[in-house]
Amino acid sequence: MADEKPKSLHSALALFQAEHCRAKLDGSGNYGTYTTLASGILATQPAAHLGISHTQTFNYLHSDNGKSKTIVITTLRFSGSDEKIESQLLLPDLQVKNNVMQALGSAITYARRYALLAIYGLAPSDDDGEGSAEPVLEKAAQNQSRPPVKNAPPKKTLQQKTAPALKPVAQQQAPKEVNTADFVRPERLNKIKKRLSEMWTIDQDEVLLAFRLFGDQAGLSAQKVTIANVITEKHADIIEPLLGMNNDT
Repeated sequence: MADEKPKSLHSALALFQAEHCRAKLDGSGNYGTYTTLASGILATQPAAHLGISHTQTFNYLHSDNGKSKTIVITTLRFSGSDEKIESQLLLPDLQVKNNVMQALGSAITYARRYALLAIYGLAPSDDDGEGSAEPVLEKAAQNQSRPPVKNAPPKKTLQQKTAPALKPVAQQQAPKEVNTADFVRPERLNKIKKRLSEMWTIDQDEVLLAFRLFGDQAGLSAQKVTIANVITEKHADIIEPLLGMNNDT
């Protein structure tokens, strides 16, 4: 950080933004990587050395129909002066039947994360397209730069020559009489996917925690558990309560 001591909030913020532009991508989910609230707060911490502090408080708007709306107020202040920069973010209406406070808490966490990054001028690091494309492009580059295996051509030739002989083996590996009684019903899986979509728009951290708990309870060895791992009715019995769903499907 520069040795120059800023004399105003705007000059301090300019010094901060000269060296900091992004927050760490420490969260991951089905829609890509993103910045959690904890990582966002950590990314703004160097601003405190310049005299910048922030608060995030709440206010409420009362409408004529008796309903109230929650507002997240994010304020930057400069040490030794009355200067401040303030933003207000209105939370959307929560359309939930059960566990209203949990849904409200998730929405507040989501709003605080966006508001905090925005007021400090940090890059919004949870763009779904950017988060999901970077790992794919990196993997593709690695595959292109990987030297070819020397014995690859003989293997391909052998596979081509023996392909007709492998057909009966493939038929044996996939017998027609497969017991599908334990597979999760499509209509039940669709309800789970719908619930995941609703939760994802409110709090991605909650979805990731649910899948981690699901992986532990289901005894899955996969490093990253997703909806693709919900295969059987037993899996559905485990994931539904973790998503706040009634286990009556």
